[in-house]
Amino acid sequence: MMNNLKLTRGYMNNNPCNIIINPQLTFRNEIIPSKDKTFKQFTDIVWGYRAAIWLVKYYILEDNLNTIEKIINHCAPQTKNNTIQYIKNMEIFTGISRKTIIEPNNKDYIILIIKGISEQENGLIPDINKIKQAYTLLWNHYLKEFSHVF
Repeated sequence: MMNNLKLTRGYMNNNPCNIIINPQLTFRNEIIPSKDKTFKQFTDIVWGYRAAIWLVKYYILEDNLNTIEKIINHCAPQTKNNTIQYIKNMEIFTGISRKTIIEPNNKDYIILIIKGISEQENGLIPDINKIKQAYTLLWNHYLKEFSHVF
């Protein structure tokens, strides 16, 4: 299966959710400059998943994009995607209704959303353990950064 993963652009870039290059937004272990002219690259797929988790949490917390429908309409607009089908696929891939409110600290839902986006973007079922590892990396960073609060 690993050989198949190398065939998709998202997996080649270690960016399985296909995060678009934005110079104002950089992530840990991002390769700068990216050799891909459109999408970010990361040193390892776990770091790509970590960036996607951070973005989804940001969208929920800061932009009130707290449903699959809102997240996908923002990230995969109809001008570039078949957004209606993308949202339907996300419901299938995640088992979460498009209108279900996603809390930013609902680890299980966040992991499923990242799994769904990765599956939609690459046409392959991702390794859920890599996504869980990425979630832990992000959470551990938060704990270190805000340890004085706890």
